[in-house]
Amino acid sequence: MKNAQEVEKFMTKLDRLAEDSDTGDPDDEDENEDAGDPDADDQEAGDPDEDGEDDTAGPGNAAIRKILLHFQSANGGKPPNNDQLLGLLSHTFKKGVKVRKPPPPANARRPLLPNIYRFKNKLFRQVRKQHGGKTVTSKGYYYGTSEAVFTGVGDGLGAALVLEPGTISFFHEAIEDKVFRLADANGANGIAHTVNAGETNLQYPGKNLYPREVFIITHLGIEFCGMRVLYNPAELANLQLDSKIKDTLTGNGTLWDDGAVFLPGELLNDFDGRCRLIDAMFPTGVLYFVWDKKQAGGNRDRQELLISPLQKIPVTRMSLGETSGGVGLAEMSEGYVWSLDQQTSAGRAGIFEALIRTHEQVTFPIKPVDIAGSMLVPKRLSVILRMTVYGDAIRPKDDLVMTQDQRMRR
Repeated sequence: MKNAQEVEKFMTKLDRLAEDSDTGDPDDEDENEDAGDPDADDQEAGDPDEDGEDDTAGPGNAAIRKILLHFQSANGGKPPNNDQLLGLLSHTFKKGVKVRKPPPPANARRPLLPNIYRFKNKLFRQVRKQHGGKTVTSKGYYYGTSEAVFTGVGDGLGAALVLEPGTISFFHEAIEDKVFRLADANGANGIAHTVNAGETNLQYPGKNLYPREVFIITHLGIEFCGMRVLYNPAELANLQLDSKIKDTLTGNGTLWDDGAVFLPGELLNDFDGRCRLIDAMFPTGVLYFVWDKKQAGGNRDRQELLISPLQKIPVTRMSLGETSGGVGLAEMSEGYVWSLDQQTSAGRAGIFEALIRTHEQVTFPIKPVDIAGSMLVPKRLSVILRMTVYGDAIRPKDDLVMTQDQRMRR
C-alpha cells in the first residue's frame, strides 16, 4: 500500500512538472476551455507529429509515464527521487524534440531529372578529360526574340487578324544584325530594324557566346514582350496625330496598349494581361529544336527534333526575375546540347535554332479601332515573344568571347 501511494505521489508530481515544461504560449491557457483538465493536457501533449505548427515538440505524458515505469522496474520497484525524476524528464524531452528543416529557397528550376543528371555528368567528364581538367562550369541561359505576324483583313464593318501556317524562328539573330520586322507572308515589305541586347544575348546567330562551350538545355520559358502594329500609312496621313505616334503605328517601335487606344480591345485579357492572340495560336503550335551543320559542304547535315506542343509551355508577361520563382518554366524530358564541338556534343552539333511551327490557319475576330474619328483595321500586327533556354555549361578555361572581327573570320 505504501509503494502504491508513493507511485501515485510521483505521478502527480510528474504531471505538475510536465505542465510547467510545456513549450506552448502561457497566454493560450486562457483561450483554451479545457486548460484546467489534466486529461485535456494529456491529449495536447501527445504525439509530436500531430502538431504541424511548432518547430519543436517534446514527448507526451504517456511516454514519460512509460519511461518512469521502466525505471521503477529496473530500480527494484522503487520510484525515482526528485533528482532522478528531473533527470528523466530532461533526458526524455531532449530525446523527443523534433527540429524541422527550413524550406528550400524558391527556384523556378527544380533539381534535374535523374536521366538528365546522369547525361550531364557523363558529358562533363568527357569534356574535362579532353581538356586535361582545365575547364569552367556554370549555370546560365540564352535568350532570343521573334514575332508571330498576323494579317488584318476586313473593313470598318467587320474585321479579323489571321495567322497563316508557318514557322517562327528563335536564336537565328545576333546583336547588331540588320533585320526586318512585320514582314508579310512572303517575307517582304518589312520594317528595317537593328537587333539589340534586349532581344538576344547572342554575339553570332545560333552560336554560344564561347566558341568551345558545351551547353545542356534543361529548362525553357517564353515571355510575351509586347506588340508591333502597322496601319496603312495613307490612312494615317490624313489624321491629326503626333509624328511619334504615327511612327509607332507604322511599325517603328513596340506598343503596349492595355487601354485599347490604338489596338483592338480584344487582344489583351483585362484581368491578367495575357495576350489572347497567343492563346489562340498555341493550340496549333509545336516547338522544335534544330541543329544545322553548315560547315559540312555539299553534305549539309540538319537535325530537327520535336520537343513539345506549345500548350505545355507556360507563357509569362515580362517577368521580373529569371530564376527567382516568378517565372514559369517548362522542364525538358532530356538534356539537349547546344555546341559547335562535334566531339563532345553527344551526336548533336551545329548552329542551333528553336522553331515554333503553326500547322493551321488561326483567325481572331476583332472590332475596328476608332483612331481620331476613323475606323481602322491593322494591316499587320505582330506578337513579340522572347524565348529563354536555361541549363548547365562547361568550357575550357582558355576559351574567350571573340571580337566582332574574329567572329566574321569564322
